[in-house]
Amino acid sequence: MSSAVEADRSAFLSRTIEITANLATVVVAGLLSAVLVRNYLLPTSPQPQTAARIRATDLVTVGTNLSKRVPEINWNKKGSNACSRSFYSLPLLHRKCAVLSTNG
Repeated sequence: MSSAVEADRSAFLSRTIEITANLATVVVAGLLSAVLVRNYLLPTSPQPQTAARIRATDLVTVGTNLSKRVPEINWNKKGSNACSRSFYSLPLLHRKCAVLSTNG
């Protein structure tokens, strides 16, 4: 009688594994189909163009002659308050860089 129980248990386990494998195959085929349809058959909207980021190295590099780019500044003048004036003129310089980058 134990051989009959073992045969039933083996058949049940075999059937369970077969059903599980079939379900896994169907799920994977469905997921693969969804990915393929989404990527190749459905129309996609074009990605919006993002504005190009301007880096400081795009505007000024080593060896750039600043006296030609910003002629209003006397680069030869030495003074103790030159740094404080530069700090307060940063917004002006940012605007100038924006204008220069859009003009050319």
